[in-house]
Amino acid sequence: MQENVIYCQKCGTPIGVVEIIEGQRILHIGNQTVMNYRGYCDNCQEPFNWYESEQQLLKLVRRVQEMMKNNSNFDLRL
Repeated sequence: MQENVIYCQKCGTPIGVVEIIEGQRILHIGNQTVMNYRGYCDNCQEPFNWYESEQQLLKLVRRVQEMMKNNSNFDLRL
């Protein structure tokens, strides 16, 4: 099991903890366990959105960007 704290991007207040269990990312906020969440930071009222599918897409995009940076021959054209 791997855990990562998620923080508000504006003020840095901890929002929740992401656990990865058998490859599935789960967000814990207080006594709630969610896969999708839309709300606000209690400290600064900054909107906070966390969607598992978007997190997976972001991870993929970052991986492709890293591959492009490390390999000048990398081409995404079909």
